Amino acid sequence: MNWIKKLIWTTIFGCMIHSMNGKKEIILVENINRRPSEEYIDSCTSNFLKTGNHNDYFTYVEHSNKTNLAYDLLMADKYNNPDACYFVYLYLTELGEKYEYKIDSKVWDLAFYYLQKGAELNDFDCVIRLSIIYKEGNEFVLPDTIKANYYRAKYDSITQSERNHFR
Repeated sequence: MNWIKKLIWTTIFGCMIHSMNGKKEIILVENINRRPSEEYIDSCTSNFLKTGNHNDYFTYVEHSNKTNLAYDLLMADKYNNPDACYFVYLYLTELGEKYEYKIDSKVWDLAFYYLQKGAELNDFDCVIRLSIIYKEGNEFVLPDTIKANYYRAKYDSITQSERNHFR
């Protein structure tokens, strides 16, 4: 009977085991399926802008109904956040697709810079996107099989490392 209560408790509320100085304690957290309040999202936003906290940034990205290129640029530049690098790239390149606007080489160069920076920080979205760009080429980048293969191998290495991490 006790294990049933424990299963229900962790399903409803979730829990994390926090270990500090050899002591383990269970921390109950809110139901992960519930959307955080606007106040909490605003608090996370304020915190990541001040500290660069990845978890707060992730909460903002996941739950805010807003997109803010300035926030993504801050996280990419000041805090070297790889996810933010990818979001800057997407924002700049998809802007043209969304509004039938053809980006010029200066906008592309900025977007591509962040894509490369994200790849250097081992963001798998950036790495696989670079692999595709170099494989197919586009109006700004010529196809390059060597670079395409390099980024594909890097992607495979990152995903393998992630799989090993969660075993």
